[in-house]
Amino acid sequence: VQQSRAADAVSSKPWQAAVMADDAHEEATTTLERQQKEKEESDLRTKAKAKAEAQANEELDEKISKKVNEQTKTALASQGLNSKRLPLRPGLPPCGLFMRKGTCKHGRSCLWDHPEPETNSEGYPLRPGQLACALYRRTRTCKFGLLC
Repeated sequence: VQQSRAADAVSSKPWQAAVMADDAHEEATTTLERQQKEKEESDLRTKAKAKAEAQANEELDEKISKKVNEQTKTALASQGLNSKRLPLRPGLPPCGLFMRKGTCKHGRSCLWDHPEPETNSEGYPLRPGQLACALYRRTRTCKFGLLC
């Protein structure tokens, strides 16, 4: 129908064809802009949904990990080992290397105690009676982690 109108318009008044072409161009541009906005909104919704799902999965994984870690620590403690699978020997002095470095080169054959470090909710060691590390006090993080 539009083509027949366009043919009639061109034959009767040439400027009407230009007006119709401008109208068609505006309509096409408007439609294209609307489609782009709808696509952007859809993309944003999809990204937000994916982010929410990823966060939920991460929280679930964290809960499972904590539960498994607790169960693992309990099982290892019943075998006389700490979470790093080094011997727990209550009553003996702590292993100096383990207390300084967090590891022990003698492993399970070490004669000294390898106590579990007491940590706060962020995984940093509790040091009763001592000031917190200066870096930790400023930034609430420390690159030394358990060895802070």
